[in-house]
Amino acid sequence: MANRKKPAPRPPAAFYFPGVALAAVVALHAWLLDFGGFGSGLLYALVFGMLLHPLTKKSAALPGIEFSAKHLLAIAVALLGARLTLADVLAIGIAPALAVIAAIVCTIVFSVLAARAMGLTVPLGLLAGGSTAFCGASAAVAIASVLPKKGSTQRDAIFVIVGVIALSAIAMVIYPLVAVYAGLEATRAGIFLGGSIHNVPQAVAAGFTISEAAGNTATLTKLFRVSLIAFFVLGIAFAYGQQKRTAGSRIDLPWFILAFAALVVIGSFGWIPAPLKTALSFVSTALMLVAMSAIGMMTSLEAIWSVGTKVLLLLVLNSLVLVTIMFAVTFFGLV
Repeated sequence: MANRKKPAPRPPAAFYFPGVALAAVVALHAWLLDFGGFGSGLLYALVFGMLLHPLTKKSAALPGIEFSAKHLLAIAVALLGARLTLADVLAIGIAPALAVIAAIVCTIVFSVLAARAMGLTVPLGLLAGGSTAFCGASAAVAIASVLPKKGSTQRDAIFVIVGVIALSAIAMVIYPLVAVYAGLEATRAGIFLGGSIHNVPQAVAAGFTISEAAGNTATLTKLFRVSLIAFFVLGIAFAYGQQKRTAGSRIDLPWFILAFAALVVIGSFGWIPAPLKTALSFVSTALMLVAMSAIGMMTSLEAIWSVGTKVLLLLVLNSLVLVTIMFAVTFFGLV
């Protein structure tokens, strides 16, 4: 009887502790700046992490940093599902939902085609298009987690995250002015803002700068966009998994997206008490900051700038496609 090779023992928790602890400390500082109203915590976490890269790239903290960037990030994405219910997703109505879906599809298709025209890769086009079309930085990290793990994937993801956060901040200021100047009433203004601004906090805040009604509608519209990311990520995982399968490999569906969907369904039946939902949302945000810090520490500033201006231009063009479609359907009364 042939001897079976025993699996390598898992490293003890202490093996990962230095890196996880360091990422948590960086995340705490980023959260304090966010809480104080000084900007996006995710952006601070990434920047602080990249500044620490020269000190951590060959240190004893590296295993824990890699653990945080991969596994804690997956848990954070999964727990995002606790924030949503099917009622939230369906509350905006059929016409606005169809308009948002059309805008998302057009943005992603445009992104892939534009990326190819610029000499960029299809995965980068999907990453930039998905982050613009769905929910900004959160979408970028979820999409990057199922893209082929090539040398440039992590670098591209960092640049897209930084770019989309910056564009979202700009949109939060400019888009409400566009809505008011165009004379959009509260409901249509909310659909326009929730359907076009990248990150969730900025989309919600922009709506409430106009009125409470616009803020509520912007929130529902944005939640609908967020809910659709699960289908997109599953599609990417399946598509690239099929390519692997031709080489004799099995298809791996991302467990955290399945967990995300399961939490949405469970929450829709009211089986998640409000205090627990609040706690899960807080844990998701905290883990996302820790993961962002770790991703930053794994990426050098030189690698980020080596991407060049093409990715930033692609993000700007994607944003223009998305906002143009959403403005057209709201301004001309199609929703």
